[in-house]
Amino acid sequence: MSYQPPAMRGSHRRPFLTGFGVVAVSVGCAALSAPGLALASPNPDTGTTSNSRASASVPAASTPPVAHAHASSASPAAPSPVAPNLTSTPTETTTANLAVNSAIALTGLTTSFTLTGLPGETAEADDAVSMNVLSNDPTGYTVQTEATADNMTSTVRTTGSNLTIPAIGAGPTAPGLEFRDGTGQTGTHVGTFTPVTLAYQTTDTATGLSATGGDTVSTDWEYANIPVTNTDTYAVTLNYIAVNSLI
Repeated sequence: MSYQPPAMRGSHRRPFLTGFGVVAVSVGCAALSAPGLALASPNPDTGTTSNSRASASVPAASTPPVAHAHASSASPAAPSPVAPNLTSTPTETTTANLAVNSAIALTGLTTSFTLTGLPGETAEADDAVSMNVLSNDPTGYTVQTEATADNMTSTVRTTGSNLTIPAIGAGPTAPGLEFRDGTGQTGTHVGTFTPVTLAYQTTDTATGLSATGGDTVSTDWEYANIPVTNTDTYAVTLNYIAVNSLI
């Protein structure tokens, strides 16, 4: 019979130190620092192990005090006193003035018109030219016109004979343009035709302020005693102006 150590005689259990050694090596350090960790210790009498908990204890975490909100019992602040309105003494004054200047405007003038007739006839067109006149002159205004050239020039031909006909008549029965006051402002044709000249002549007269949106003014035109000339269309430019009576 071979020799057996005294503690192991008559026992068929494995040597205890082998298992203990493994546990001690792998968790020995952690077991000493972790609270509540069971440690295996050998029982010299029985050869078995028993568990014991580390005596270290962890203090319970303290609970912070809970703050409770309390309604303020302070009274609301009294409103600040309002200062009374103050006014300067004595009261100062100023005067507002509006200076209205003299004004007159002629707008919306007819851009062109055409009189048609045969040689020896008088070609006429009532209200051939119309316009709007705005004036703030309390004494009224006049509308005036003039021809810009002595003759009317062919608009069809540039060479050949009879390229012009008179725009301004040389006498009562001579060929030429003539005008008279139309129905625009007065509602009727006024007076007889007046031969146009190279100077401004009055075609319409107003005796007071115009309407708020202006007065509609018109002029009748005719060409008296059309001369024997080529079949053609002849033209001349007419100027119009409106003039306040106070000027």
